[in-house]
Amino acid sequence: KTNNCLYGTCQQMLAYYSSGTTLDWASDQGIVAWLPEIGSAFWPPQSEIIPTAQEHLPMFQTVTRLAGAYVDLGEMSINNGAGIIAGQTADLSFTIKNRGLGSTAQNVVIAARSITSGLTLLQDSLHVASIPSRQSLNITAGLSCRLASDFAPATEGDIELKVIHSGCVSAIDTLKFFSGARSVLWADSAENGKAEWQCPQNSSDNVKGWDTTSVVSFDGVKSFADSRVGSTTKGFDASATLSSGISLSGAHHPRLECAVKYAFERNNDYGKIEISDDDGSSWTVLQSACSGSNGYTGVNDWTRESFDLAPYIGKTVKIRMTSTTQWDNVKGDGIYVDALAIADYNDYQTRTIGPRSYLSEKIFSISGGKNIRISGVKISAPCQVRISDLQGKVISSVQLQHLESGYTNTALASGIYLVSIAYLGKELVQKVAVSR
Repeated sequence: KTNNCLYGTCQQMLAYYSSGTTLDWASDQGIVAWLPEIGSAFWPPQSEIIPTAQEHLPMFQTVTRLAGAYVDLGEMSINNGAGIIAGQTADLSFTIKNRGLGSTAQNVVIAARSITSGLTLLQDSLHVASIPSRQSLNITAGLSCRLASDFAPATEGDIELKVIHSGCVSAIDTLKFFSGARSVLWADSAENGKAEWQCPQNSSDNVKGWDTTSVVSFDGVKSFADSRVGSTTKGFDASATLSSGISLSGAHHPRLECAVKYAFERNNDYGKIEISDDDGSSWTVLQSACSGSNGYTGVNDWTRESFDLAPYIGKTVKIRMTSTTQWDNVKGDGIYVDALAIADYNDYQTRTIGPRSYLSEKIFSISGGKNIRISGVKISAPCQVRISDLQGKVISSVQLQHLESGYTNTALASGIYLVSIAYLGKELVQKVAVSR
C-alpha cells in the first residue's frame, strides 16, 4: 500500500534460489515470514539509509499490528447497494474486518466525513465494542447521509471513512458512489468460476492464464486472476473475454464497476479492462485515475473502479480483461479483478417490499405538469398513493381499494415531489415536478 514493492518468491524476484536464510528458520518454527530487500543497491550509500528506513516504516508497523489486532475496511456502498436519489436519506453499508492474528479489537470507532458539496452526513461516527480476531462485521445502519434536492443524477459523491482503535488510525478509505437508484444490468463476482468467459492459455508458457482464485478476493471468496498459480512470466500475454454481450438499450446512466489489485513492473508491464461495441472486432481501454491509456501498472492494493458507459447507451457491449509483460527484468504478481457489474442509475427508484400479486399491468405512468396523474396501471388489490416532499414530509396519503381508472391530485403547489404507489408486493417511488 505504501512502498510500491513487487513481491514474490526468491526465485521470482531475484532469479536464483536462496537456502539457509531466516525465512527457512521461520518456516521450521511455523512462522509466516518474508524478507524485504530495500535500497537502491546491495550496499546503498550512507545518505540513503535513513530515508529508506522511513519509507518502509509503515510496512513494519502494519506487520506489528497484524500480530495483534488490525481493523481494515472492506466493501462499501450506499443503501446496501440500492443507491440514493436527490432529496433522499440513506444508510452507509460497509464491512470491517479484524485482520489481526492474535487479539480482539476493542472500542473501534468509524469516523465519517463528507467531501462532496450537497452531501450531508447525519452522523459522523459509529462505535463498535469489539471484533474478534480474523472476523468480519457487516455494518448496514448507524451512519447515514442525505443528498440535496438539486443533486444531479449520476453525480459522484464521496465520503471518507476512517477506522480508529487502540489510539491509532488503522485504515482510511473513500466510499465513492453515484447518485440515483441503482439497478444491476449484469454482474460477475467470480464465485461461479469462469464459465461465462473465454480464457485462452497464456502464449508464453501455455500454462498460466486467466482463471478464478480463492487466494485473494475483494468481495466473497473468489476473484479473477491473470496467473492464479504464481507471478506472471516474461512475455506474458493472457486475456479473458466475456462470451455474451450485454445490452445497454434503455439505460440512463450506465457504469462498469469493479475492484482491482495489481503488481506490475512500472511502465513496462500492464493489466487492462477493455470494452467493445462491435462484438470484439476492436477494443477500447477503460481509463481512470489509476488506469491510463496503457492500463494498470506499478503496485496497488484493492481499488474500486467505476467507468462511465454513456457513449455505449443503446449498444450491446462485451468486456475483456488482459495482462501483458515484456521479455525483461522481474515480473510481478499480475492483476486481480473482482465484483464486476454494469449498473444503471436513474432519478427514480423501484423497490420490492413483499410478495408480488394482483398486478395486471407492469407499466406505470406518473406525470407532472399542473397536476400529478397516475395512469397505465390496473391494481385490483388495496393500495396506497403517497406524495411527499424531498425531505420526506408526507403531503398527501390516500388508501384505495383498487387503482384501475387512474388517480389525479390537483391540490399541490409548484415544486418537486416524490410519488409512491404501494400495494401487495411492490412499491414504486418516482420524482415528479409540478408547475402552476
